[in-house]
Formats: sequence, structure tokens, C-alpha cells
Amino acid sequence: MANDNLKKLIQKYRDEVDDYLGSVIGLYAFAESACWDETNKKRKTTSQYSIPHKFSDGEKDLTPDSAIQTDQDNGIIAEMKKHFNNEKENQFDQIKKYDTDLKGWWTTNGNISSHDLVLLCHLFSSVAAKDAYENWLNQKNLFKRNFAIVEFSYQDSGQKQNFVLRRMDGGKLSDDVHDEALRKTKIITPKVVENLFSKYKFYDADPPLFHTLILIYNYILPLLINQEDFEEINSKGKKSIETDAETIRNMLQDQFMPEDHYMTLPKLRWVVEALNFLVDIKLAAKLNGNKYNIIIGAPSKKDLYEYFVSKLLTSKKLKGKNRAVPGGQQELFNDSNGQ
Repeated sequence: MANDNLKKLIQKYRDEVDDYLGSVIGLYAFAESACWDETNKKRKTTSQYSIPHKFSDGEKDLTPDSAIQTDQDNGIIAEMKKHFNNEKENQFDQIKKYDTDLKGWWTTNGNISSHDLVLLCHLFSSVAAKDAYENWLNQKNLFKRNFAIVEFSYQDSGQKQNFVLRRMDGGKLSDDVHDEALRKTKIITPKVVENLFSKYKFYDADPPLFHTLILIYNYILPLLINQEDFEEINSKGKKSIETDAETIRNMLQDQFMPEDHYMTLPKLRWVVEALNFLVDIKLAAKLNGNKYNIIIGAPSKKDLYEYFVSKLLTSKKLKGKNRAVPGGQQELFNDSNGQ
């Protein structure tokens, strides 16, 4: 039974991360699709996008999940609702906030002639979204601009997967060629999807803790040690390093967000939560401010989800016996579980 509970918890955390990444890739895949010249089979030279992006409606700042400028006169605002919940109120009212002139486009004066509105959701919830939209219209609501619901999903292609985009009936985009491609179902090839997966890992919504945690452990901590220390880790098993949350946050942004993105992502709060988790499971010690002393160990033979969940459960058992996890630096290497 204990093993079953462990497996369920591991799968829960894994599913949460996969779910978040699905939303990230959905946003970037749609943006790439909108910027693609279907006729000439190349990226539109005047196109660009930002996920997320900040605008002003003249009174307040607005930050939609995605802003796409296909040329100097036309754009798209897209909101991600992967698991559309038709019991949740005001979802179309939220999109309605962007149904006005917005300042913040990549033009000389920040304005643009027109922009469309798009709701992105997964195949499994697209019908619910469409039904909710029709109910919203029946309540005498209306978008002044073109609006479309675009569903996304994966399609197996041999050993790889295509990413699929399809515009639901009842919607329309200004770009007739792109709109028709989406109406018929547009395929984003595995090569493009793999490129997006390797580059982009965040958007404005809070990620699961394990998402940030595993990125830090796999991609950031190894960069914080030199070759000599790395060799010492392989021979002795563990070494501690001192760093801070801001440094890790900046390194994550450099690796997993577009270059020169105006918004700092991941948010510092997400990184601090992940580092505090390492403290809870005795793989780090909290120092002054946002500084931490972190254990870097030889590669674990376990899957990282299993490794972290096992340590989390062990930590909870110790706390349940009034043996709180020590926070002092002197306790860092008193971990009998090893790597």
C-alpha cells in the first residue's frame, strides 16, 4: 500500500508539470502558427510575439497570456484556458477586457489598427468552451473584434508527436489564410515542438513547485560548480555551494525564456518556494535574506520525482515524531539516505 501511495503521489506531481508545460507549448505553438506565412512557407518578416505581454487600455495595465503582432496593422490577443471550466464565471468577460484599443504593440506609437481575440484550450474541454461561449452570447454579450476558440492536442506520428491546432466552428480570425488552415486542422511538426519544448518553460501562471524545482536541480545547480568540484562530487558524493534565489532566477530566465523578454520570469517567489522545499527535505539550508547553502550530489539513480517525493515523505515522518528537519548549515551532510 505504501508503494502504491508513493506511485500515486509521484504521478500526481508529474501530471501537474506536464499539464503546465502543455499550456506553455500551446501558447508558443499558436504564436508560431500565427506568425507563419502559409503562402510562402516562412516566418512573416514583420511578425513578433510576447508571452505574456503588458498593454494599457488608457486607464490601467492589462497583461494577457499572449500578444502576437502579425504585421504593422494586425495582431492577436490569446488567453490560455487549457482546462476550460464552464462552472467558472466571467471567463469571457476576462477576454472582453482586451476587446478595446490597446497600447503596447511593436509600432512607433504603440498602437495597432486591429487585433483579434483567441481562447486557447485543450481538445478535451473545447466543446465545453464553445457551449459556454454560446451561452454568453445568448445573455446579450458580444465581442466587437473577431473572436475564435482554438483547441490544441497531440497526435502520434510514429515515435514522435505532432502538435495539433484547430479553430472551433463559430469563430473567425482576420487572417483568412491562417484561419482556413486552423479550420481544417493545422499540424505543428515534431521538430518545431521539440524546439519549443527545449527553449520555453514558463508563462505568467504559477507553475507547479516540482516544475521549478526539477529545472533548478537539472539545469542550474550543475552550472554553479567548477570542473574540479564536479569531479569531487563524483568521488565523494556531495558538495555544498552558497548561492541566492535571484541568481538562480536570472539563470532560469536566460535558459528558458526568450532573449530580452520585458518581464522577469520565473518570478522570484516561485524560485524561493522551490529552494525552501530543498530546505524542508534537508538538501539545503536557509541563510540570510534569499541566500541558501545547497547540496549538490552525484546523480541520483532514482527518477527525480521519486527521489524528491521519497525525501518529502521521509521528512514528514520525522516531523511527525517531533524531529523537525534541521535548518542549520551544520546539519547539511547528516542525511543517511545518501544520493
